[in-house]
Amino acid sequence: MFGVVSADSGTLWVADFGGDSINLWSIDDGQMAGSVRTGHAPDALAFSADEHLLLAVDARSGDVSVVRTMDKNGPTLFTICRRAARPRDCGEGDAREILKRNAGGTEVPPLQDVD
Repeated sequence: MFGVVSADSGTLWVADFGGDSINLWSIDDGQMAGSVRTGHAPDALAFSADEHLLLAVDARSGDVSVVRTMDKNGPTLFTICRRAARPRDCGEGDAREILKRNAGGTEVPPLQDVD
């Protein structure tokens, strides 16, 4: 399992490889604080600089799940960048900058919401 800690909320975000989700754990009391579904077998995790987005590499599919961390009803899956797409073909805001740096600086179009 891989995890990242949010700087502002004291939450540990943990990739649940077998459950196709990311689980949120309260650092203060050690209790599970929520969960969000992702693509297949989330593995490596990274926040955008403002921590509004969390990117998760989905190990089984090779896709990248993008989670909105600050939605009013809790974290939600924003989109999945499919493996067939080049990394520079998806991204928004900070996530776009992260993907753009990793794709050689090429401009990227905005992401589309998933259903």
